[in-house]
Amino acid sequence: SFPTRRSSDLNPSTGGHLLTTNKAEVDAAVAGGYQAEGVTGEAYTSQREGTEAVERYYNAVTGQHLLTRDPDEMSALAGQGYNYEGTAFYAPK
Repeated sequence: SFPTRRSSDLNPSTGGHLLTTNKAEVDAAVAGGYQAEGVTGEAYTSQREGTEAVERYYNAVTGQHLLTRDPDEMSALAGQGYNYEGTAFYAPK
């Protein structure tokens, strides 16, 4: 397993968070105005018993990332301007 890191947006109008397993992505977000909140949990790079994929989407218009496990939500995201970026990580069910 590896750490899952969370960064929070310092802009009070968005209140957004970035959840990622990529330390370089955290560093870039912090350089862009986010505040690193540290490790929030653990995730896996491959599926293991008792885990499921967490999928990542991005909306270029809003600049928001969205992580989900919900198949119904995934089906609706393309119509809301989100592009699929792939499996972010595997998390406990």
